Amino acid sequence: MIGEEKQRPTSETSLGINNILYISLILISLEDKTIPTFLKKEKYIELLEENDSEILEECYVQSSKGNYFLKDNLDNELISKLYSFMDNYYSSKEGFTILAIEEPEAHLHPTFQRIIYKDVMKNNTSVLMTTHSPYITSVAPLNSIVHLRTTQEGTVINTTADLDLSDKEKQDLERYIDVKRGEIYFGKGVILVEGIAEEYLIPAFAEKLGKPLDLKGIICCNINSTNFKPYVRFLDFLGIPYVCITDGDYYINVEENGEIKRKFHTLHNDSYSSVGLLGNERIGNLLIELKRIDSSIIPENFIEQDELFSNYGFFIGNYTIEVDIMEACSDSEEGKNIICSIFNELTTGGERQKVNFKKELDSGDYWACLRKIENSDNEIGKGRFAQRLSLMCIKEHIPIYIEKAIDHIYSKIDEVK
Repeated sequence: MIGEEKQRPTSETSLGINNILYISLILISLEDKTIPTFLKKEKYIELLEENDSEILEECYVQSSKGNYFLKDNLDNELISKLYSFMDNYYSSKEGFTILAIEEPEAHLHPTFQRIIYKDVMKNNTSVLMTTHSPYITSVAPLNSIVHLRTTQEGTVINTTADLDLSDKEKQDLERYIDVKRGEIYFGKGVILVEGIAEEYLIPAFAEKLGKPLDLKGIICCNINSTNFKPYVRFLDFLGIPYVCITDGDYYINVEENGEIKRKFHTLHNDSYSSVGLLGNERIGNLLIELKRIDSSIIPENFIEQDELFSNYGFFIGNYTIEVDIMEACSDSEEGKNIICSIFNELTTGGERQKVNFKKELDSGDYWACLRKIENSDNEIGKGRFAQRLSLMCIKEHIPIYIEKAIDHIYSKIDEVK
């Protein structure tokens, strides 16, 4: 009977509930029976003749009818000893069973998919499951994935069984996939980005370029950091094409109290004698760590670095995406007017602030503009601003490195068709 209050027979339940009941009963039948919960008196006496049989007296209690039942609340040490004893002298002759479940998500609410199959997959190692549900893959153990991908040469199979990541990296990746609902497995291609602004804007930019991401099955994944390594390794294991888009984080070196320090939030100026791009440094170190390149082949020139890194699917801006957008539309009055209109609509500041924002945008003081967007008193924030800009953007807002990244992932997907 189903339901606590309005009970009804199983013949009247939905297909999804029936699937749950059926799979639950099958899993119960497949439970490890090495340790029996009940022993007949004759069998118990027979087992007492074996070596180390004293464990039986510690773990079983005799019933009024003379048979023996397993005690409750045994500690792990006793269970381990009893398991070894029973495995040697009371092993099952049933053989080994693997349960195969094909696309179990049919007619089942996404929440129930996650709850039920998290239990199925975490606690049962003898289950094979095929699925197209991101809700199920989002709770799948990271090292349990077998990924099938169609190419011109046929189906390519990859697995994460030997995924070489630290425990912390695996935990971060599993948590990310859990929260993001497992879409990453089903992308024909993936764009890895570091923040919420990119997550809003890049799909919109792709639309403006006439290359919508959904058309090619491309997933835009915001990892909320610049630590691309576990995601890149993961996608490599699955054989899924990807590109990474990250900020350049341009800086200049300045001397303060006899020490050289990095000063960020500064626009490029030819008069600076010592400059750097933190984004280029991070990607260069990552490619070296992944053994894609040797440090000796990284050129000094930033433009040449960008060309090298783009060959491996990494595309780097100059500053942050917001400043790069403002710089990209510096010659477009329409582009700048859209940015100003969004700021004016969202800000809680007065008219003077709106006027100052426009002056700073027109004069190229983009960091001052970004500080106003990020200012908590304005109640805007980078995410909210990007969300609104994604609805109003034009091609002139698109930085060249993002356009190149979208072109690159499109071409990589076309290569494997």
